[in-house]
Amino acid sequence: MRNGMPAHSVVVVGDGAAELCRKIGALPGKSLGAKAILQGHAVADAADIDAMAAADAIVVAGPLDKMERSSLRRALVVAHATGLRACFLYGLPGQAIAAMRIFAIGVGFEVAASVVSDAAIGQAVQEIKGARAQAIDTPLRVSVDKVYGRRTVSGRLHSGLPAMGDEIVLLPEPRLAKVAECASADAAIRGGTIELTLDRDVALQPGDVLSHAAHRPEVADQVAAQIVWLSSKPLIAGRTFDVSLLGQRSGAHVSTLKHAVDHETLSQVAARMLSEGQVGACNIAFDRPLAFDAAETNRAGAHVVIHDRETGEVAGHAFISFALRRATNIHWQALAVDKAARATLRGQKPCCLWFTGLSGSGKSTVASLLEKRLHAMGRHTYTLDGDNVRHGLNRDLGFTDTDRVENIRRVAEVAKLFVDAGEIVMVSFISPFRAERRMARELLPDGEFIEIFVDTPLDVCEQRDPKGLYKKARAGQLKNFTGIDSAYETPEHAEIVLDGGGKPAEELVEDVLAELRARGTI
Repeated sequence: MRNGMPAHSVVVVGDGAAELCRKIGALPGKSLGAKAILQGHAVADAADIDAMAAADAIVVAGPLDKMERSSLRRALVVAHATGLRACFLYGLPGQAIAAMRIFAIGVGFEVAASVVSDAAIGQAVQEIKGARAQAIDTPLRVSVDKVYGRRTVSGRLHSGLPAMGDEIVLLPEPRLAKVAECASADAAIRGGTIELTLDRDVALQPGDVLSHAAHRPEVADQVAAQIVWLSSKPLIAGRTFDVSLLGQRSGAHVSTLKHAVDHETLSQVAARMLSEGQVGACNIAFDRPLAFDAAETNRAGAHVVIHDRETGEVAGHAFISFALRRATNIHWQALAVDKAARATLRGQKPCCLWFTGLSGSGKSTVASLLEKRLHAMGRHTYTLDGDNVRHGLNRDLGFTDTDRVENIRRVAEVAKLFVDAGEIVMVSFISPFRAERRMARELLPDGEFIEIFVDTPLDVCEQRDPKGLYKKARAGQLKNFTGIDSAYETPEHAEIVLDGGGKPAEELVEDVLAELRARGTI
């Protein structure tokens, strides 16, 4: 025990959770901490998962008269995804012990035992941790929050303990030093703040991860992970979000969703998205290399918190299994001719004009007329049209939310290449989701992505209905049609907004040209 805090902890679920936590709290010496989870809600929330991530074991506390068995099973699946491997059964009726033990072993818990007293839980947890040669809190991991000059840092202690003279490394860009001073190290606890002074000048910055040089974390930009999704908005592969990991922050996306876990049958189910409360396995791509640990080595260094980019709220948690090394032999090829040289040759400022709006809003008409005008002005242009691209590059995609996300991801990358080639590229896609339009914007430098919202009311689009699609959608013959049974998220900060229902296309083109001149684009 350090600083009066328990050396071990458990999370407790079940009808008897609150009572068992009270008993554990009264144990002499306070050697065991306990937190009741799923109190008043059926699905684990962010606080429950944080508690699981910091615990050594989960306890199912009987009698289980009121709690839904489905909620209990889901809790065990989530706990296992956080890296917990010990499950204890306490106060369960005889007929429930065997069934629950079989389920816990099926989930993957290495220890699934029945205990008869609250004191026995603490003893069992202590024995489990003592039996593991590499305890989960052994490697030193400090996330640097503040920097004082070139030698002193303070930050959160995630695991391990430093000592004077220890050789340390700062990551993800390796910098070596030794610990010269360590303020309040004896009182430091996991999750608390610690201050370190180094023996030499080092380039320090908030967001660094400090560890022992001999037991450093891995560094990679792609990982395999178990993921627990909490948001009411589904997780879709390719959709971007923000993550925090050992104090490091980055953009990220799920590159591959491998499967979801059915918490009733424990089977791995093919999935293209995860809904609220679901657990799955996936590959995550970070926007930059991050330092991390595998969950089996150090759970504190494997815990990724996922934040919704629009609201900043916690959308999920991931726990890293291992790094993906398949891209380590791929490097950017330096090219002799760059974007600036290509743009100079063309005598123009390259950019992406991203047209978004409902089907029938006039996006393609305005984009086509605009390209004719720009071409007549001697500009080098190209138009990427939603329908045209689906005949080739995206012919394998449908119109589900998952396919729409991938559709925009591919087109955004193509548009980036056209801009790099020095072109003015017009992209005419419904692109219904803000998250994907933001992703496309973030691929390009400031000023090179111009979002053009063709704001045409739904009733006007339906009256036009040039392809007869609205009529089919209203008749139920066309599923996942934007504006009818699939959402369109109106742009909040478009650079140009066009009155698609009140002006003819030729006037809208003049509006765009005027704005491009004002911006110095043409």
